[in-house]
Amino acid sequence: MTRFGLLPWVLAIAYTGAAAQALPPPELIRTTYISVNGPDTLWQNVIRTTRSFQSDVLIPAAGASVKLTALLDPRALIRQLELDVWRGIGTPNQIHSQSASFAVTDDSVVGEVRGIDRRQPQRFPSPAGALIIQGNYLGFLEQLVLRTRSLGKTEASIPLFFFGTTGNTDLATVRLPAGTDSAIVSFGNRSIELRVDELGRIIGGKSGAAIISRVKLYLAISGTDPAQAGAAVVYADNLEVAYMISLGTRPKRR
Repeated sequence: MTRFGLLPWVLAIAYTGAAAQALPPPELIRTTYISVNGPDTLWQNVIRTTRSFQSDVLIPAAGASVKLTALLDPRALIRQLELDVWRGIGTPNQIHSQSASFAVTDDSVVGEVRGIDRRQPQRFPSPAGALIIQGNYLGFLEQLVLRTRSLGKTEASIPLFFFGTTGNTDLATVRLPAGTDSAIVSFGNRSIELRVDELGRIIGGKSGAAIISRVKLYLAISGTDPAQAGAAVVYADNLEVAYMISLGTRPKRR
């Protein structure tokens, strides 16, 4: 996988007389996920609106956290992406080590990567209809599912642009088998098997040896001082996890 630097909502029903009619999708959905691969644990939040998503990613084993903010167009493509990376999480030496901004047009990606003491402008060609992405972040995997749904297809090949690279591009194949809650996202010979709800949001899945579960309660996993430690006991699908995670404040159940 290409790396950068370090790397329920219940569908509302309105009743009119004896008939039931689905309301539009909710305007704001907040979800926490946990990915477990042996001793390694990855926490991810995805906060989604109709035209944006924000994702906080906490990587305890690496002492790092990542914040992603994406603005979407009506075709479920990302048109602007902001990224921030913090290192040294859980230590007195936490630093905001890296940030980046990218704007995506129909044929190029223009951006700037900022380190502690440097700034690097970037401009790369990009395939038409490309989704800017990094493979292991669930916000992007979910966006691939939503992009396929926006095309009205049960299988689609989606062009990709990998941010934080020298312009690397590829294709992802997304399959949404009819009559199931499955979504299979394939990058070459590697496939990620997901379960999604009626809105196309990830419920759970498997990526290699990693098991992905949606936590029943939303947890705030970022804060103003991530160097402080908080204890979280969360309950995911068939999984109870007690884990010390580095947060600015104690995890909040919402």
